[in-house]
Amino acid sequence: MRAWALGRARALAGAVLLLAPGRGVAQQVHSAPIERSWTRLDSAARKVDITLIAGMSGTNGGMSFNGVTRGALTVAVPVGWRVTFHFENADQMLPHSLVVVPYPAQVPVNATAPAFAGATTHRLQQGLTSDAKEAVTFVPDRPGLYMILCGVPGHAIAGMWLRLEVAPAPEHIGFEVTSP
Repeated sequence: MRAWALGRARALAGAVLLLAPGRGVAQQVHSAPIERSWTRLDSAARKVDITLIAGMSGTNGGMSFNGVTRGALTVAVPVGWRVTFHFENADQMLPHSLVVVPYPAQVPVNATAPAFAGATTHRLQQGLTSDAKEAVTFVPDRPGLYMILCGVPGHAIAGMWLRLEVAPAPEHIGFEVTSP
């Protein structure tokens, strides 16, 4: 799985935002629409905080996280660390939610149960209203490739999903722009 992610990273013309474990400092390679403030790392406490904003821009009719759609962004986190997604719905028209599910062969029309305990917003299928915020905290207990998607029916299939890579010792923690 890691070879897949690295191959994608090498092939991209986009950008990478890296947070090196132990340094807690973001480094940006190339230019990207990714904000450093979206990721906070505490290596000593083994935790990472990541901001995910639904409908942040008009990208894909608001069906995006942090302005990115269709898996073009990979969030990398270590196994066993506490992950908190600071979820916010900035879409003024549509409700949105967040759930982490196993990476499927096809994007699901409707979200199912989360891959990890706590890896979902409340009101998964109804979504949170405009300007609503919710912290989603969980501990990924097994490595693999997962999806972060909006659980409102039809939103994920419309492109509102990102990749989540959980690795024993990822080369970076944070965001990596990839080809969808």
